Amino acid sequence: MKTIAIAIACMLFVAVAIAFPVHNYPGLAELIDRSTHIALIRINAHVAGDGQTYDTYNVTFLEVFKGDILINTTQDIALAHIQMPGSFGSTESGFQPKQKYLVFLEVNTFTNIMGTHRNKPIIGSCWKLRDDVNLEMDSSQTTHDRLESLFDAQGWEMKAVTEQGRSG
Repeated sequence: MKTIAIAIACMLFVAVAIAFPVHNYPGLAELIDRSTHIALIRINAHVAGDGQTYDTYNVTFLEVFKGDILINTTQDIALAHIQMPGSFGSTESGFQPKQKYLVFLEVNTFTNIMGTHRNKPIIGSCWKLRDDVNLEMDSSQTTHDRLESLFDAQGWEMKAVTEQGRSG
């Protein structure tokens, strides 16, 4: 009986892993290239989902680094509950209303996930921001330079994230 229970638990774990693969952090430059949209968002409300994979949230786009989303617009997007690197967040308590995040997104093409966009299933595709984040950035800089400045201002260490991604 114990062997059967362990076998079932292993099959469920594999089924979840196959249904929701999470990839290692590829580095900032590659994450920028892989994303169709990169933005700072504020969570307004939880719309749908059970906290297991992707949940849908109503968000406001505060700053857009890449993509055609207008600043200060509100949309429903899907956010995956995956590990958030950095010292200012984890998904243990989920995404919280009024909290700000840096997200690396792609257009949502999945019919079973609500929302116009979804964060990439990659460690490092969501970063929880400190409350005192400065949204005024030099728009003449490249996307990569603007994001590096944000990482520096937030105290995020890219080396630690890269090492974490490699080991994960």
